[in-house]
Amino acid sequence: MPGLAILIVAIFAAALTGMFKIVKNQTTTTGVVVSVEHKYDSGEKKPTYYAYVEYEVSGELYTVKSHNRSSSYHTGQKMKVAYNNQNPGDSFIKPTFANYLVVAILVVIAIVVTIQTI
Repeated sequence: MPGLAILIVAIFAAALTGMFKIVKNQTTTTGVVVSVEHKYDSGEKKPTYYAYVEYEVSGELYTVKSHNRSSSYHTGQKMKVAYNNQNPGDSFIKPTFANYLVVAILVVIAIVVTIQTI
């Protein structure tokens, strides 16, 4: 059962990073982090970080706030943004390669642990 627990953690991590998220009529573009918000949640000693990413569609600028809390965001950083091509304001920041790598490693560990416990 430890393999199942690790697999559940991997699925939860994938969901938290937005790997399962889509928007209607999805198109992707590259955006740039224009600012990073440092916010202290109640009872927390360390801040959470949110990126504001600006992207352009048909000459118009849009901004999307990250849902992923990460201290690795920095101004000028390029990020992939998925948006609804009929409503470009409907968007989200796509997970990074590192997000996919962490989830893949967790899935492999879950499989190995499961095989070893059989």
